[in-house]
Amino acid sequence: MSDLRERLRRLIADRAGPLGVPGVAVGVAQEGERFVGCHGVTSTANPLPVDETTLFAIGSVTKTVTATAVMRLVERGAIDLAAPVKRYVPELRLKDPGATEHVTMLHLLNHTAGWEGDRVVDTGRDDGALAAYVARMAEFEQVMPLGSVVSYNNAALSLAGRVVEKVTGTTYEAAVRDLVLGPLGLGHSFFDVADIITRRFVVGHGSKGRADGPAEVVGQWLMERSAAPAGGLFCGIGDLLDYGRFHLGGGDGVLEPGTLELMRLPSTPQTSTAGDVGISWFLRDVGGVGVVEHTGGTTCGVALLTLVPEHGLVLAVLANSIGAGAGELLEEIRALVLEDHLGAQPEPLIPARLDEEELAELVGVYDRGEGHLLVMSADGDRVTVDRRFSEEMIARYRELMPDLEVPVQEPITLVPLAGDAFHQTDRPGKRPDGRFVRVGGKVVAVEWSGRVAPKIS
Repeated sequence: MSDLRERLRRLIADRAGPLGVPGVAVGVAQEGERFVGCHGVTSTANPLPVDETTLFAIGSVTKTVTATAVMRLVERGAIDLAAPVKRYVPELRLKDPGATEHVTMLHLLNHTAGWEGDRVVDTGRDDGALAAYVARMAEFEQVMPLGSVVSYNNAALSLAGRVVEKVTGTTYEAAVRDLVLGPLGLGHSFFDVADIITRRFVVGHGSKGRADGPAEVVGQWLMERSAAPAGGLFCGIGDLLDYGRFHLGGGDGVLEPGTLELMRLPSTPQTSTAGDVGISWFLRDVGGVGVVEHTGGTTCGVALLTLVPEHGLVLAVLANSIGAGAGELLEEIRALVLEDHLGAQPEPLIPARLDEEELAELVGVYDRGEGHLLVMSADGDRVTVDRRFSEEMIARYRELMPDLEVPVQEPITLVPLAGDAFHQTDRPGKRPDGRFVRVGGKVVAVEWSGRVAPKIS
Protein backbone atom coordinates (compact mmCIF):
# COMPACT_ATOMS: atom_id res chain seq x y z
CA MET A 1 0.00 0.00 0.00
CA SER A 2 2.85 2.43 0.70
CA ASP A 3 4.20 1.81 -2.80
CA LEU A 4 0.73 2.30 -4.32
CA ARG A 5 0.29 5.53 -2.35
CA GLU A 6 3.47 7.03 -3.75
CA ARG A 7 2.79 5.87 -7.30
CA LEU A 8 -0.70 7.38 -7.24
CA ARG A 9 0.59 10.66 -5.85
CA ARG A 10 3.23 10.83 -8.58
CA LEU A 11 0.66 9.94 -11.24
CA ILE A 12 -1.80 12.69 -10.34
CA ALA A 13 0.99 15.25 -9.85
CA ASP A 14 2.57 14.43 -13.23
CA ARG A 15 -0.53 13.86 -15.33
CA ALA A 16 -3.35 16.11 -14.04
CA GLY A 17 -1.91 19.33 -15.50
CA PRO A 18 -1.08 17.99 -18.98
CA LEU A 19 -4.54 16.38 -19.15
CA GLY A 20 -6.33 19.63 -18.28
CA VAL A 21 -7.46 18.66 -14.79
CA PRO A 22 -6.89 21.53 -12.31
CA GLY A 23 -7.88 19.54 -9.21
CA VAL A 24 -8.06 15.85 -8.36
CA ALA A 25 -8.47 13.70 -5.25
CA VAL A 26 -7.81 9.96 -4.99
CA GLY A 27 -8.57 7.56 -2.15
CA VAL A 28 -7.74 3.87 -1.69
CA ALA A 29 -8.71 1.51 1.11
CA GLN A 30 -7.67 -2.12 1.39
CA GLU A 31 -7.90 -4.57 4.27
CA GLY A 32 -7.94 -1.99 7.04
CA GLU A 33 -5.49 0.47 5.47
CA ARG A 34 -6.67 3.74 3.99
CA PHE A 35 -5.08 6.75 2.33
CA VAL A 36 -6.06 9.77 0.25
CA GLY A 37 -4.01 11.93 -2.08
CA CYS A 38 -5.00 15.38 -3.33
CA HIS A 39 -3.49 17.60 -6.00
CA GLY A 40 -4.21 20.97 -7.54
CA VAL A 41 -6.83 23.62 -6.94
CA THR A 42 -10.58 24.02 -6.66
CA SER A 43 -10.75 26.63 -9.45
CA THR A 44 -8.27 28.27 -11.80
CA ALA A 45 -10.10 31.56 -11.32
CA ASN A 46 -10.20 31.48 -7.51
CA PRO A 47 -7.69 28.79 -6.52
CA LEU A 48 -7.71 27.02 -3.19
CA PRO A 49 -5.80 23.78 -2.54
CA VAL A 50 -7.83 20.58 -2.85
CA ASP A 51 -7.91 18.59 0.41
CA GLU A 52 -9.73 15.57 1.83
CA THR A 53 -12.89 17.52 2.66
CA THR A 54 -13.09 19.61 -0.53
CA LEU A 55 -16.54 19.06 -2.03
CA PHE A 56 -16.72 17.61 -5.55
CA ALA A 57 -19.81 16.66 -7.52
CA ILE A 58 -19.96 12.86 -7.63
CA GLY A 59 -22.55 12.92 -10.42
CA SER A 60 -24.09 9.56 -11.19
CA VAL A 61 -22.33 7.79 -8.33
CA THR A 62 -25.29 9.36 -6.49
CA LYS A 63 -27.43 6.65 -8.10
CA THR A 64 -25.86 4.09 -5.79
CA VAL A 65 -26.76 6.31 -2.82
CA THR A 66 -30.37 6.49 -4.01
CA ALA A 67 -30.38 2.70 -4.39
CA THR A 68 -28.93 2.31 -0.90
CA ALA A 69 -31.77 4.41 0.52
CA VAL A 70 -34.26 2.29 -1.40
CA MET A 71 -32.73 -0.93 -0.04
CA ARG A 72 -33.01 0.34 3.53
CA LEU A 73 -36.72 0.82 2.84
CA VAL A 74 -36.86 -2.66 1.28
CA GLU A 75 -35.39 -4.15 4.46
CA ARG A 76 -38.06 -2.32 6.46
CA GLY A 77 -40.80 -3.76 4.24
CA ALA A 78 -41.82 -0.33 2.94
CA ILE A 79 -40.77 -1.05 -0.69
CA ASP A 80 -40.97 -4.21 -2.78
CA LEU A 81 -38.52 -4.18 -5.70
CA ALA A 82 -40.85 -6.37 -7.77
CA ALA A 83 -43.99 -4.31 -7.13
CA PRO A 84 -45.33 -1.86 -9.74
CA VAL A 85 -44.14 1.69 -9.11
CA LYS A 86 -47.81 2.77 -9.27
CA ARG A 87 -48.26 1.15 -5.86
CA TYR A 88 -46.18 4.01 -4.45
CA VAL A 89 -46.87 6.74 -7.03
CA PRO A 90 -50.52 6.17 -8.06
CA GLU A 91 -50.53 9.31 -10.22
CA LEU A 92 -47.73 7.97 -12.47
CA ARG A 93 -48.51 8.29 -16.18
CA LEU A 94 -46.01 7.25 -18.85
CA LYS A 95 -46.34 7.48 -22.62
CA ASP A 96 -46.44 3.68 -22.90
CA PRO A 97 -49.51 2.39 -21.01
CA GLY A 98 -47.85 -0.97 -20.45
CA ALA A 99 -44.83 0.68 -18.84
CA THR A 100 -47.15 2.77 -16.66
CA GLU A 101 -48.80 -0.34 -15.24
CA HIS A 102 -45.84 -2.70 -15.05
CA VAL A 103 -42.63 -0.75 -14.41
CA THR A 104 -41.09 -1.84 -11.09
CA MET A 105 -38.49 -0.38 -8.75
CA LEU A 106 -35.98 -2.91 -10.08
CA HIS A 107 -36.52 -1.63 -13.63
CA LEU A 108 -35.69 1.85 -12.35
CA LEU A 109 -32.53 0.79 -10.53
CA ASN A 110 -31.03 -1.46 -13.21
CA HIS A 111 -31.64 0.78 -16.26
CA THR A 112 -34.17 -1.42 -18.04
CA ALA A 113 -37.14 1.00 -17.97
CA GLY A 114 -36.68 1.73 -21.68
CA TRP A 115 -37.89 5.34 -21.96
CA GLU A 116 -35.64 8.22 -22.98
CA GLY A 117 -33.39 8.72 -20.02
CA ASP A 118 -31.64 12.06 -20.44
CA ARG A 119 -34.56 14.49 -20.76
CA VAL A 120 -33.66 17.57 -18.71
CA VAL A 121 -36.66 19.46 -17.34
CA ASP A 122 -36.14 22.31 -14.88
CA THR A 123 -39.11 22.05 -12.53
CA GLY A 124 -37.82 24.56 -9.99
CA ARG A 125 -35.98 24.25 -6.71
CA ASP A 126 -38.84 23.93 -4.25
CA ASP A 127 -39.87 20.71 -2.53
CA GLY A 128 -42.27 19.85 -5.36
CA ALA A 129 -39.54 19.62 -8.01
CA LEU A 130 -39.49 15.81 -8.22
CA ALA A 131 -43.28 15.52 -8.26
CA ALA A 132 -43.43 18.07 -11.09
CA TYR A 133 -40.74 16.20 -13.04
CA VAL A 134 -42.56 12.88 -12.71
CA ALA A 135 -45.72 14.56 -14.01
CA ARG A 136 -43.78 15.53 -17.16
CA MET A 137 -42.62 11.95 -17.76
CA ALA A 138 -45.84 11.28 -19.67
CA GLU A 139 -44.11 13.15 -22.53
CA PHE A 140 -41.02 10.89 -22.63
CA GLU A 141 -40.77 8.51 -25.57
CA GLN A 142 -40.58 4.78 -24.84
CA VAL A 143 -37.43 4.03 -26.84
CA MET A 144 -37.27 0.28 -26.12
CA PRO A 145 -39.83 -2.11 -24.61
CA LEU A 146 -39.88 -2.25 -20.83
CA GLY A 147 -37.29 -4.70 -19.50
CA SER A 148 -35.92 -5.57 -22.96
CA VAL A 149 -32.49 -3.94 -22.88
CA VAL A 150 -30.10 -2.11 -20.56
CA SER A 151 -30.04 1.59 -21.43
CA TYR A 152 -28.68 4.15 -18.97
CA ASN A 153 -31.60 6.13 -17.57
CA ASN A 154 -31.33 9.25 -15.42
CA ALA A 155 -35.08 9.87 -15.55
CA ALA A 156 -35.74 6.45 -14.00
CA LEU A 157 -33.64 7.43 -10.97
CA SER A 158 -35.59 10.65 -10.58
CA LEU A 159 -38.73 8.53 -10.44
CA ALA A 160 -37.05 6.27 -7.86
CA GLY A 161 -36.33 9.39 -5.80
CA ARG A 162 -39.99 10.32 -5.98
CA VAL A 163 -40.89 6.85 -4.66
CA VAL A 164 -38.57 7.49 -1.70
CA GLU A 165 -40.40 10.77 -1.05
CA LYS A 166 -43.82 9.16 -1.17
CA VAL A 167 -42.85 6.27 1.10
CA THR A 168 -41.04 8.39 3.72
CA GLY A 169 -43.30 11.44 3.59
CA THR A 170 -40.36 13.83 3.31
CA THR A 171 -38.11 15.23 0.59
CA TYR A 172 -35.69 12.98 -1.24
CA GLU A 173 -32.69 14.84 0.18
CA ALA A 174 -33.95 14.65 3.76
CA ALA A 175 -34.73 10.96 3.37
CA VAL A 176 -31.22 10.18 2.06
CA ARG A 177 -29.70 12.16 4.90
CA ASP A 178 -31.73 10.15 7.42
CA LEU A 179 -31.35 6.75 5.74
CA VAL A 180 -27.76 6.86 4.46
CA LEU A 181 -25.58 9.90 5.05
CA GLY A 182 -26.34 10.37 8.74
CA PRO A 183 -26.12 6.72 9.83
CA LEU A 184 -22.82 6.30 7.96
CA GLY A 185 -21.33 9.44 9.52
CA LEU A 186 -20.72 11.07 6.13
CA GLY A 187 -20.40 14.62 7.41
CA HIS A 188 -18.95 16.11 4.23
CA SER A 189 -21.74 15.12 1.82
CA PHE A 190 -24.46 17.56 0.74
CA PHE A 191 -27.17 18.21 -1.84
CA ASP A 192 -28.17 21.75 -0.88
CA VAL A 193 -26.30 24.69 -2.35
CA ALA A 194 -26.63 26.48 1.00
CA ASP A 195 -24.57 23.71 2.60
CA ILE A 196 -22.03 23.56 -0.22
CA ILE A 197 -21.15 27.25 -0.63
CA THR A 198 -20.19 27.63 3.04
CA ARG A 199 -17.43 25.05 2.55
CA ARG A 200 -14.50 24.52 0.17
CA PHE A 201 -15.84 23.21 -3.14
CA VAL A 202 -14.70 22.82 -6.73
CA VAL A 203 -16.07 24.22 -9.97
CA GLY A 204 -15.91 22.49 -13.33
CA HIS A 205 -13.39 23.19 -16.08
CA GLY A 206 -13.35 22.47 -19.81
CA SER A 207 -12.14 23.70 -23.16
CA LYS A 208 -15.69 24.77 -24.16
CA GLY A 209 -15.38 23.14 -27.54
CA ARG A 210 -12.09 24.74 -28.52
CA ALA A 211 -9.62 22.29 -30.00
CA ASP A 212 -6.58 22.02 -27.71
CA GLY A 213 -7.95 24.90 -25.66
CA PRO A 214 -6.96 25.42 -22.03
CA ALA A 215 -9.12 24.24 -19.15
CA GLU A 216 -11.31 27.20 -18.23
CA VAL A 217 -13.98 27.57 -15.58
CA VAL A 218 -17.39 26.38 -16.81
CA GLY A 219 -20.02 28.85 -15.67
CA GLN A 220 -22.79 26.28 -15.23
CA TRP A 221 -22.55 24.71 -11.77
CA LEU A 222 -25.93 23.94 -10.26
CA MET A 223 -27.89 20.84 -11.32
CA GLU A 224 -31.69 20.83 -11.56
CA ARG A 225 -33.18 19.69 -8.26
CA SER A 226 -35.30 17.11 -10.10
CA ALA A 227 -32.03 15.37 -11.09
CA ALA A 228 -30.78 15.05 -7.50
CA PRO A 229 -31.49 11.29 -7.19
CA ALA A 230 -29.62 10.67 -10.45
CA GLY A 231 -26.57 12.83 -9.79
CA GLY A 232 -26.91 15.68 -7.31
CA LEU A 233 -24.62 14.79 -4.39
CA PHE A 234 -21.42 16.69 -3.54
CA CYS A 235 -18.90 15.14 -1.17
CA GLY A 236 -15.26 15.04 -0.16
CA ILE A 237 -12.91 12.24 -1.17
CA GLY A 238 -12.81 10.98 2.42
CA ASP A 239 -16.59 10.54 2.53
CA LEU A 240 -16.69 8.88 -0.89
CA LEU A 241 -13.98 6.43 0.14
CA ASP A 242 -15.74 5.61 3.41
CA TYR A 243 -19.04 5.16 1.56
CA GLY A 244 -17.30 2.62 -0.68
CA ARG A 245 -15.89 0.85 2.38
CA PHE A 246 -19.41 0.59 3.76
CA HIS A 247 -20.58 -1.14 0.58
CA LEU A 248 -17.70 -3.56 0.75
CA GLY A 249 -17.41 -4.12 4.47
CA GLY A 250 -20.63 -5.61 5.76
CA GLY A 251 -23.07 -2.77 6.21
CA ASP A 252 -22.01 -1.13 9.50
CA GLY A 253 -25.47 -1.98 10.82
CA VAL A 254 -27.08 0.24 8.15
CA LEU A 255 -27.76 -2.60 5.69
CA GLU A 256 -27.51 -6.34 6.16
CA PRO A 257 -24.45 -7.91 4.50
CA GLY A 258 -26.78 -10.04 2.37
CA THR A 259 -28.51 -6.92 1.05
CA LEU A 260 -25.20 -5.35 0.07
CA GLU A 261 -24.20 -8.57 -1.67
CA LEU A 262 -27.54 -8.63 -3.51
CA MET A 263 -26.84 -5.13 -4.84
CA ARG A 264 -23.59 -6.45 -6.32
CA LEU A 265 -25.21 -9.38 -8.19
CA PRO A 266 -26.54 -9.23 -11.78
CA SER A 267 -30.20 -8.25 -11.70
CA THR A 268 -31.09 -8.49 -15.40
CA PRO A 269 -30.58 -11.14 -18.08
CA GLN A 270 -29.30 -8.40 -20.39
CA THR A 271 -25.91 -6.79 -20.18
CA SER A 272 -24.18 -3.71 -21.58
CA THR A 273 -20.66 -2.80 -22.60
CA ALA A 274 -20.26 -1.33 -19.11
CA GLY A 275 -20.93 -4.83 -17.73
CA ASP A 276 -23.79 -6.59 -16.02
CA VAL A 277 -26.06 -4.43 -13.91
CA GLY A 278 -26.77 -5.07 -10.25
CA ILE A 279 -28.93 -2.81 -8.14
CA SER A 280 -27.43 0.45 -9.44
CA TRP A 281 -23.87 -0.97 -9.66
CA PHE A 282 -22.17 -2.00 -12.90
CA LEU A 283 -20.38 -5.34 -12.68
CA ARG A 284 -17.58 -6.58 -14.91
CA ASP A 285 -14.77 -9.07 -15.05
CA VAL A 286 -11.19 -7.84 -15.40
CA GLY A 287 -8.84 -10.72 -16.01
CA GLY A 288 -10.86 -13.03 -13.80
CA VAL A 289 -11.31 -10.43 -11.04
CA GLY A 290 -14.83 -9.17 -10.30
CA VAL A 291 -15.11 -5.38 -10.29
CA VAL A 292 -18.12 -3.42 -8.98
CA GLU A 293 -18.20 0.15 -10.18
CA HIS A 294 -20.00 3.39 -10.93
CA THR A 295 -18.80 6.55 -12.63
CA GLY A 296 -20.24 10.04 -12.65
CA GLY A 297 -19.98 13.21 -14.68
CA THR A 298 -21.53 16.68 -14.46
CA THR A 299 -20.50 20.18 -15.53
CA CYS A 300 -18.46 20.21 -12.31
CA GLY A 301 -16.28 17.22 -13.19
CA VAL A 302 -16.04 13.45 -13.06
CA ALA A 303 -16.07 10.76 -10.38
CA LEU A 304 -15.25 7.07 -10.03
CA LEU A 305 -16.03 4.59 -7.27
CA THR A 306 -14.65 1.06 -7.73
CA LEU A 307 -15.03 -1.94 -5.40
CA VAL A 308 -12.98 -5.13 -5.76
CA PRO A 309 -14.59 -7.51 -3.23
CA GLU A 310 -12.16 -10.43 -3.52
CA HIS A 311 -9.23 -8.12 -2.75
CA GLY A 312 -11.09 -6.02 -0.16
CA LEU A 313 -10.19 -2.88 -2.10
CA VAL A 314 -12.01 0.41 -2.69
CA LEU A 315 -10.84 3.08 -5.15
CA ALA A 316 -12.40 6.56 -5.21
CA VAL A 317 -11.46 9.36 -7.63
CA LEU A 318 -12.81 12.91 -8.00
CA ALA A 319 -11.70 15.49 -10.59
CA ASN A 320 -12.95 18.97 -11.54
CA SER A 321 -12.71 18.74 -15.33
CA ILE A 322 -15.24 17.62 -17.94
CA GLY A 323 -12.80 17.26 -20.82
CA ALA A 324 -11.55 14.10 -22.49
CA GLY A 325 -8.36 14.44 -20.45
CA ALA A 326 -10.30 13.85 -17.23
CA GLY A 327 -11.55 10.53 -18.58
CA GLU A 328 -8.03 9.61 -19.60
CA LEU A 329 -6.75 10.43 -16.10
CA LEU A 330 -9.43 8.18 -14.56
CA GLU A 331 -8.41 5.37 -16.91
CA GLU A 332 -4.75 5.73 -15.92
CA ILE A 333 -5.60 5.71 -12.21
CA ARG A 334 -7.90 2.70 -12.65
CA ALA A 335 -5.20 0.84 -14.60
CA LEU A 336 -2.54 1.57 -11.97
CA VAL A 337 -4.73 0.13 -9.20
CA LEU A 338 -6.39 -2.79 -11.00
CA GLU A 339 -3.61 -3.89 -13.32
CA ASP A 340 -0.36 -2.90 -11.63
CA HIS A 341 -1.39 -3.22 -7.97
CA LEU A 342 -3.85 -6.13 -8.17
CA GLY A 343 -2.57 -7.81 -11.33
CA ALA A 344 -6.01 -7.84 -12.95
CA GLN A 345 -5.19 -7.72 -16.66
CA PRO A 346 -8.12 -7.10 -19.04
CA GLU A 347 -8.53 -9.33 -22.05
CA PRO A 348 -7.18 -7.74 -25.25
CA LEU A 349 -9.67 -6.29 -27.73
CA ILE A 350 -9.66 -8.52 -30.81
CA PRO A 351 -11.15 -7.07 -34.01
CA ALA A 352 -13.85 -9.14 -35.67
CA ARG A 353 -13.62 -9.81 -39.40
CA LEU A 354 -17.00 -8.87 -40.89
CA ASP A 355 -17.86 -9.47 -44.52
CA GLU A 356 -19.63 -6.92 -46.70
CA GLU A 357 -23.08 -8.22 -45.85
CA GLU A 358 -22.40 -8.19 -42.10
CA LEU A 359 -21.10 -4.62 -42.26
CA ALA A 360 -24.15 -3.57 -44.26
CA GLU A 361 -26.37 -4.65 -41.35
CA LEU A 362 -24.73 -1.97 -39.18
CA VAL A 363 -25.12 0.86 -41.70
CA GLY A 364 -27.93 3.35 -41.09
CA VAL A 365 -29.15 6.31 -39.04
CA TYR A 366 -29.49 5.98 -35.28
CA ASP A 367 -31.40 8.51 -33.16
CA ARG A 368 -29.85 9.41 -29.78
CA GLY A 369 -32.72 11.78 -29.03
CA GLU A 370 -32.84 15.49 -28.30
CA GLY A 371 -31.66 16.30 -31.84
CA HIS A 372 -28.57 14.07 -32.02
CA LEU A 373 -28.24 11.60 -34.91
CA LEU A 374 -25.52 9.03 -35.65
CA VAL A 375 -25.09 8.33 -39.36
CA MET A 376 -23.11 5.13 -39.89
CA SER A 377 -21.52 3.92 -43.11
CA ALA A 378 -19.15 1.08 -44.03
CA ASP A 379 -15.50 1.98 -44.60
CA GLY A 380 -13.46 -1.04 -45.56
CA ASP A 381 -13.62 -3.43 -42.62
CA ARG A 382 -14.72 -0.68 -40.23
CA VAL A 383 -17.66 1.65 -39.61
CA THR A 384 -17.51 5.43 -39.94
CA VAL A 385 -19.84 7.56 -37.82
CA ASP A 386 -20.91 11.13 -38.61
CA ARG A 387 -22.50 12.95 -35.69
CA ARG A 388 -25.22 15.48 -36.48
CA PHE A 389 -26.59 17.93 -33.93
CA SER A 390 -29.73 19.99 -34.41
CA GLU A 391 -29.65 23.75 -33.95
CA GLU A 392 -32.06 23.28 -31.03
CA MET A 393 -29.60 20.98 -29.27
CA ILE A 394 -26.72 23.42 -29.80
CA ALA A 395 -28.89 26.25 -28.45
CA ARG A 396 -29.60 24.28 -25.27
CA TYR A 397 -25.89 23.80 -24.63
CA ARG A 398 -25.25 27.48 -25.32
CA GLU A 399 -27.73 28.32 -22.57
CA LEU A 400 -25.34 26.48 -20.22
CA MET A 401 -22.15 27.84 -21.81
CA PRO A 402 -22.80 31.08 -23.77
CA ASP A 403 -19.20 31.07 -25.08
CA LEU A 404 -19.38 27.47 -26.32
CA GLU A 405 -17.72 26.84 -29.67
CA VAL A 406 -19.12 23.95 -31.67
CA PRO A 407 -16.09 22.25 -33.21
CA VAL A 408 -16.17 20.63 -36.60
CA GLN A 409 -17.29 17.07 -35.93
CA GLU A 410 -14.69 14.79 -37.44
CA PRO A 411 -15.95 11.31 -38.37
CA ILE A 412 -15.41 8.61 -35.76
CA THR A 413 -14.05 5.21 -36.76
CA LEU A 414 -15.41 2.10 -35.06
CA VAL A 415 -13.56 -1.21 -35.13
CA PRO A 416 -16.01 -4.14 -34.91
CA LEU A 417 -15.35 -6.66 -32.12
CA ALA A 418 -16.87 -10.02 -31.26
CA GLY A 419 -20.47 -10.08 -30.07
CA ASP A 420 -21.55 -6.97 -32.00
CA ALA A 421 -19.34 -4.80 -29.80
CA PHE A 422 -17.01 -2.10 -31.14
CA HIS A 423 -14.00 -0.02 -30.15
CA GLN A 424 -13.71 3.70 -30.92
CA THR A 425 -10.24 4.24 -32.41
CA ASP A 426 -9.76 7.80 -31.09
CA ARG A 427 -10.30 6.87 -27.45
CA PRO A 428 -7.96 5.28 -24.93
CA GLY A 429 -9.17 2.35 -22.91
CA LYS A 430 -9.15 -1.41 -22.90
CA ARG A 431 -12.88 -2.09 -23.01
CA PRO A 432 -15.46 -1.97 -25.81
CA ASP A 433 -17.03 1.46 -26.25
CA GLY A 434 -20.43 0.16 -27.36
CA ARG A 435 -22.34 -2.53 -29.19
CA PHE A 436 -25.07 -3.02 -31.75
CA VAL A 437 -28.35 -4.32 -30.34
CA ARG A 438 -30.25 -7.08 -32.11
CA VAL A 439 -33.84 -8.28 -31.73
CA GLY A 440 -34.69 -11.46 -33.56
CA GLY A 441 -31.27 -11.38 -35.20
CA LYS A 442 -31.86 -7.93 -36.73
CA VAL A 443 -29.86 -4.83 -35.72
CA VAL A 444 -32.43 -2.44 -34.21
CA ALA A 445 -30.26 -0.06 -32.15
CA VAL A 446 -26.78 0.88 -31.04
CA GLU A 447 -25.66 1.18 -27.44
CA TRP A 448 -23.08 3.94 -27.01
CA SER A 449 -22.05 5.63 -23.75
CA GLY A 450 -24.46 3.23 -22.08
CA ARG A 451 -27.48 4.68 -23.93
CA VAL A 452 -29.43 2.79 -26.57
CA ALA A 453 -30.21 4.72 -29.76
CA PRO A 454 -32.81 3.08 -32.04
CA LYS A 455 -32.09 2.63 -35.73
CA ILE A 456 -34.53 4.82 -37.67
CA SER A 457 -33.40 4.13 -41.25
